Amino acid sequence: MRKQPENSGKTSDRGATARRELFIAAYLGDAKKNGTKAAIAAGFSEKTAAQKANTLLHELAVKAAIEKAEQELLNKHRMTADSVLQELSRIVHFDIRKLYNPDGTLKGINELDDDTAAALSSFEIKEIKADGTIIGLTRKVKGHDKNRAIESAMKHFGLFDADNTLKVSGSVIISKDDSELC
Repeated sequence: MRKQPENSGKTSDRGATARRELFIAAYLGDAKKNGTKAAIAAGFSEKTAAQKANTLLHELAVKAAIEKAEQELLNKHRMTADSVLQELSRIVHFDIRKLYNPDGTLKGINELDDDTAAALSSFEIKEIKADGTIIGLTRKVKGHDKNRAIESAMKHFGLFDADNTLKVSGSVIISKDDSELC
């Protein structure tokens, strides 16, 4: 019986492991999680990339590595479904009156409660000067787009059909072009 050389297969195993790691990194780096693009980035040919991506995405080790990396990323940035919904809720329920004191003056940014502060996209104070003396202030406060936040919340809770038709209690009441009112 012929003895195999000691390094037999190790180089190709290292190459396969390196390609898997490149595939995983490219897959995680793509917001759309496109396996074919990740396979191409990992060095697989364009002809076989889709098939290779499918194979790799079904390998338990690759699945586990992707899930672990995604979980670590979520933990690092404290991104949970609950935290995202909380921020969305803050925008949806934003009440502009919370920006003002009882006398009608604008509160300072440090005086805002957490929900109100989270609903703001910017807070700007501009000094108006004459001869080096401050003679006035312009304060600008801008909130996040409330309509967009409401739409996102409605989509999350399944209040839109696939064609973007609004549903209420299972009945269609408004279509996207408002021509099918029921």
